[in-house]
Amino acid sequence: MGDGTQRQRSLLTRLFRREGHAYRGRVHEQLLYRGEPAPPGPACGLRVVHYGYLDERLSAKDKFRRNLALLMREWGERPDAYLAHQIGMTHYTAGDAEEALPWLERARDLRGGYDARLLKDTAHCLKDLGRTKEALALVEEGIRAFPDYTDLYFLRGTLNLALGRVAEAEAAFRACVELGEAPAGYPSTEGVGSYLAHYNLGVICETLGRREQAARHYRAAAAAGYEPARARLGQL
Repeated sequence: MGDGTQRQRSLLTRLFRREGHAYRGRVHEQLLYRGEPAPPGPACGLRVVHYGYLDERLSAKDKFRRNLALLMREWGERPDAYLAHQIGMTHYTAGDAEEALPWLERARDLRGGYDARLLKDTAHCLKDLGRTKEALALVEEGIRAFPDYTDLYFLRGTLNLALGRVAEAEAAFRACVELGEAPAGYPSTEGVGSYLAHYNLGVICETLGRREQAARHYRAAAAAGYEPARARLGQL
């Protein structure tokens, strides 16, 4: 999600025994094991950097229109929660949160509740639609269900800031630093448990006149190579 300025991390199974496994779908193929969604395998430490969702590449390929047509064709044959989620996120990534939300809600209804990815995506969608309090309520529900998912605490902080609740936002970003990056099994934005959280804490502390604390957080973010933090340090 986003414009490509933040790196997204997902754990995907790409090495597996052929027996019992098969892919299903025309796009965003789903790995199955004996006809059911395959459970994620262990992380092997191999990192693949994928640039296919940067804005300029998407516009060159007209990837959204192609993907949506393929997904809708498949939806007509086999409507399920996975496809509803993918259709919703195709609309969302194209910048149409209003069209995305009903599909994400349909995915929730079809699967009988939220998984971590669907909950996070739905909360982002609500936020972009200006439904901040609804997004925050959903995030709080998610934290109760997935208490080690750092991205939800980061989103809690962002939403509280939007509502003017600075103390609650600061507490949320501090929780992010304490948790560290999300476990590998969650789809996550790189930095929510480190430099992005430190940067936001720096901005809050600077705004409140706590310059020494702000500098400490900016230095922590800058040490990870986050350039906006270096720029703020130079302005303190």
